Amino acid sequence: MPIPPRKFIMSLSILLILTLVAAVLLLRASPEKPGQNLPHTEAPSIPAEWPTIQALLEQNALPAIHIKLLKDKPTRASQSRFGGQAWWPAGKPYPTGKDGQPLVFLAQINFSELDGKLADYPSTGLLQFFIGNDDLYGMDFIDQTLPLERYLAMKKNFAVIYHREINESAPGAIPGAAAKPDELLPHRGETAIALSLGRDIANPSDYRFRKILAPLGDLSEASEEYAFETLSQSPTHKLGGYAAFTQEDPRGYAASGEEWQLLFQIDTDSNDHFEVMWGDVGIANFFIRKADLKTLDFDKVWYNWDCH
Repeated sequence: MPIPPRKFIMSLSILLILTLVAAVLLLRASPEKPGQNLPHTEAPSIPAEWPTIQALLEQNALPAIHIKLLKDKPTRASQSRFGGQAWWPAGKPYPTGKDGQPLVFLAQINFSELDGKLADYPSTGLLQFFIGNDDLYGMDFIDQTLPLERYLAMKKNFAVIYHREINESAPGAIPGAAAKPDELLPHRGETAIALSLGRDIANPSDYRFRKILAPLGDLSEASEEYAFETLSQSPTHKLGGYAAFTQEDPRGYAASGEEWQLLFQIDTDSNDHFEVMWGDVGIANFFIRKADLKTLDFDKVWYNWDCH
């Protein structure tokens, strides 16, 4: 039998290679069955001591107003909302920052929309939150150079305003700079929100978590991991309850005693009409002393946010 010419052998080799490539591409393009080749994530196993931990956390649960983003934009000026424009009464001075410029509206809570009442919080009226249009979103660092008490007494780049009465038919004009989107802001757009009363148990980032579980001694490594995996839920927006952080709770080192409680928390979140991002997927908190909340005095609020 004559030996095939070299060109013929090369042609066969090329044909074989092309056939193998086609087979590989065909296998990759074939539809996968549901769940095929998907990563399998197992639920964390429950540590043996967890029922005791859970019971102690439940015993120390706090009432809270939980907040969820809705799919729709607000339809009324005074409706509870994140972003957009604040309802504002005609003739009342609009909140300004250190530089005298209007602050940026962040959120408002209309307590008349709530079915029930949270202790020490108002049952009617509108509570609003404004922040600064700067690289720290109006926050100041509380440290040795700026102690908490001096911070509370100074002019700040954020504001918390409470309106006892709301005249829906006569909102005033909103300064244009206050609602103008800016690349420095953490939020864009607007969304309606839903309020519901509930209870809140401590998560590992709230400094009181360790105090609550102190009678049990040191937690096992398994319980530590389970606590972070199951109790550190996100996104979490609320009034009252326990605060959440990506770093650490500043009340654990910058404030004495337990007089400071969570007033309002807004997490990184989004929907079709609204998005908020605190730095690198962070979270913002507003704290108030119990005595000030009872008298509805929001002039001395402590504002903090952190991120990864």
